[in-house]
Amino acid sequence: MSSCFESMPNDLFMELFDYFDAYSIYQSFFGLNYRLNQIISHCQMYVDYHRITSSEKQKWFLENLIINRIRSLKLTNLNQIKFQYQLSSLQTLIFIAMNANDIKQILNSNLIPLQQLKFVSVNNCDGGKKDKDDVCKLLLSEHMLMLKECKLEFKYGTSFKYITPTPLLQIERLTINWCSLTNLIRLFPYLPNIKYLKVCIQRRDIAPFQSSSIVSLNNIKELHITIFDGTYERIIRLLKCCESSKLTRLKLYFFTNIYSMIDGKQWESILTQYVPYLITINLDVMFSKYNVLVTSINIDDLLLKYHWIDKHEKWRVRIVTNHRSNEIHLSIKTL
Repeated sequence: MSSCFESMPNDLFMELFDYFDAYSIYQSFFGLNYRLNQIISHCQMYVDYHRITSSEKQKWFLENLIINRIRSLKLTNLNQIKFQYQLSSLQTLIFIAMNANDIKQILNSNLIPLQQLKFVSVNNCDGGKKDKDDVCKLLLSEHMLMLKECKLEFKYGTSFKYITPTPLLQIERLTINWCSLTNLIRLFPYLPNIKYLKVCIQRRDIAPFQSSSIVSLNNIKELHITIFDGTYERIIRLLKCCESSKLTRLKLYFFTNIYSMIDGKQWESILTQYVPYLITINLDVMFSKYNVLVTSINIDDLLLKYHWIDKHEKWRVRIVTNHRSNEIHLSIKTL
């Protein structure tokens, strides 16, 4: 039986190890023979510190893992990073539900080679405004020239108001969960290679629109925007930055009580002018039922009034209305 097991090809062992965590692989297979040791030493293993709960396991990892081979690291607290040497091969760094001050300490330590990171995710993290701004400043600095994808999902967002990124950023995919439209557009000159952008835009943004301040996102392909107090002016201000690009996928999800925002003719005009290469549009509009206008207007009459086009040479759309307890949800999607 053992001879049959040992005669398995290397590729099959690699596939088998995908079903085990690193701790189980080392405990079960390492040391059985020279060949298995070699396979284990060269295979990629996923180590999730979020699942390492016992101090015994943590000690084992620190003693047995080859630190300079770690390529991806997921952290949930400051105490999990107890390495004595730099993680010289690290390319992916994920923070989950951590304080911004702790994230800042880790990024400023000598353990993390910022210049090699290709993917950084800050997921559901909290902290003071200054600490959050400091983290964003680090991640958008001249130290992060290899960074291709960045997710900045702080609780309650961050302002980016006092951040001046390096103009040499190579970021292609960016997710920001909460910022103002003005401060978002301030980032655009530093994102020449951006292809995918997903942002939730704050409700209050009183800065006036300046046409001279428009910066084009020439390489943008996909745009996902959640926007509060949605108006045509705010949408146009954003889409103007994509005018010279070949944006093909657009997803807009916004809350509004302005019923002309579902005017099909107006949307056709905007999309044709600012995103002429668009292939897929997903438009979700949320109206509050508590607004006095909603109680007096039938949604079907509203749709007829603003004449959504049934057929169009470029886009075909469908409308689904969902009447909930406190809102009316209008969804328009390409077929």
